[in-house]
This record gives sequence, C-alpha cells and structure tokens, in this order.
Amino acid sequence: MTEIIGLDLGFGNVKGKNLFQEIMFPSVVGPSRNLIESTVQADTEPLNRIIDNKRSLFIGDLALRQSATKMFSLKENKAGHESTKPLLEVALGLLAKGRNVNVVTGLPVTFYFQQKEELSKVFKRDHDINIQVGGQWIERTISVDEVKLVPQPLGSAIDFLLDREGNIKEDMKKYAKGRIGVLDIGFYTNDLLVLDGLEVAQDYSRSLRSGMSVAYRAMNDAGIDVPIYDLEKMVRRGQYRSASEQAFQALAQQIQGEVETYWPQLDLIIITGGGGHELFRYLKLPGESRISLNPSLANVKGYYKLGRRAWGRGNNGQLSVKR
Repeated sequence: MTEIIGLDLGFGNVKGKNLFQEIMFPSVVGPSRNLIESTVQADTEPLNRIIDNKRSLFIGDLALRQSATKMFSLKENKAGHESTKPLLEVALGLLAKGRNVNVVTGLPVTFYFQQKEELSKVFKRDHDINIQVGGQWIERTISVDEVKLVPQPLGSAIDFLLDREGNIKEDMKKYAKGRIGVLDIGFYTNDLLVLDGLEVAQDYSRSLRSGMSVAYRAMNDAGIDVPIYDLEKMVRRGQYRSASEQAFQALAQQIQGEVETYWPQLDLIIITGGGGHELFRYLKLPGESRISLNPSLANVKGYYKLGRRAWGRGNNGQLSVKR
C-alpha cells in the first residue's frame, strides 16, 4: 500500500508526518564542510547532509551552526526557490519508508491558485535521495505518485475537527455546520482562512505579510543585531525577553486589527502555527477562540488526516476550494 505523508515546506521550518513519526527542522540550507568530530551534536539531533546536483549541503540546524553562508527563502514563489528541492528531499528521506508515497501539502491562501500547479510538479516525480542522517547515508529513489495541495490553514482546521479516522469529532459537529476562522501565524505569512459549513469561504480568506518575521525585524531595528533565523531560536530559549514581549505585543495588535477588518462574525476561531503559540496570550479576539493542541505541527497532522481521507478510504466527504 502506498504510504501517506503530510508535509509543510514552511518559510521558517519544514514539518512532516507519516503514520509513525513527526519531524520538524529549520528551512535553512548551506554549503557543507569537513567537521571535527567533537563539533557534531549527534546526541541532540541527526546530522542532515544532502548531495544535490553534486553539491554537498548542510540542512536545518546543522546549516545554522556550521555553514559559512545560509540560504533560506522569504520569497513568495516557493516552487522556484533553490532551497525547496533539497529541503523536500531531506524530508522525504526522513519520512518515507518505502519507494512509493502520496503527499498532502499546502500553500499560503493568497498564493494557492497561482502556484498550485508549479509546486505540484516539484513534488510529483521520482526523487533520487542521497542524504546523511545520524552518521548513516540513505541512498534510494522515492516516487511521489500523487500530491494534493490545499490552502495551508486547512490542515489545522482538519486536525482540530476530525479524529484519526477522518470523521468529524462528536463535540465538533456544532462548529462544522457554522463559520470557523483559522488564524495561522507562520514565520513570513499570517494566513486567514474561513470555513462556512466546512467549505472554504474565499472572500474572507487571504495571506498577509504579518508573520513572526515582522516581530524579529522589529527587534533588529531596536538594536538587536542577530539574523532573524538565529533570533527566533534565541527568543524561544528565553533570551531578549523584554524586547521580544514588546515586539510580540505590537504584532498581536496588528493581527487583531487585520482579523477585525477582514473577518465576519464567526462561531469559532482556531489559532495555529508556530507564531500562534508565541502570540496566543497577547491576542484578544472576538468570540470563542482556541489554540491548536500542537500549533507548530497542526497543519501537517491535518494534512495526514486529509491523505487518509482521500487515499485511505476513498474521496467521500472531501472539502472543496471554490474560486
């Protein structure tokens, strides 16, 4: 049976899920170099290295620590950026156990129709994987047979509403019949998605450039001279607490204004994304709001459930996106 994988090539982190495991690593790529053995933190994370077009590249945290130059994308055209292919193939190498897989992934709401076909072509083909993980090299071909692309925040809605078998949870049925807003605060984008009776209401759904990078750049402007991909990790470790609280409060106020501007009255608001975890306590949204159980991974957990629903037991009850 073909494996199912939920995968999110986020601007800040790559996230993925299969039947047995979940992964997350920074969306950063850099040139590799020879390392002295004692500098490899094998006790805390795998060593991720990929051979891509005869180049040897470090991926994720290893690239952040050891690459002289670091490549990450805040460009809107994800399919065309040179970091997309190595990040995708490392994720497939970590998650796929066999040769054939089907993948559910997402795009920011505003980019969905413009980039859907191009990104599908990047995924749906044979991938020759040549990666080093935990000191072991993985060399094999993984074929993505089918790919399903959805607006990114839909994953969090699905994870919140459906059980593991893809059925609507009993206590969620009252919300499924009404209007649900999903506030997906990522690294670069803040995605607003509204579901009306489980159908995407496109007039109320959009991507805004008010992701967490806005707060980190504000901290840069305030005199903290640290690259934003390093600053995010330092803040999560408790550094620059006063400056981060000020920046997060300002961003939360901006997002709150965007919600009040673009959204109708809703029965429930689901707050998700890595930024949702950081900003939840600063947000004062109208009506009932809840945070995802695991905001950083909620989208890929929902993608996996969508995959089970689409390929595991037929297309019954599929959600649709209307133009």
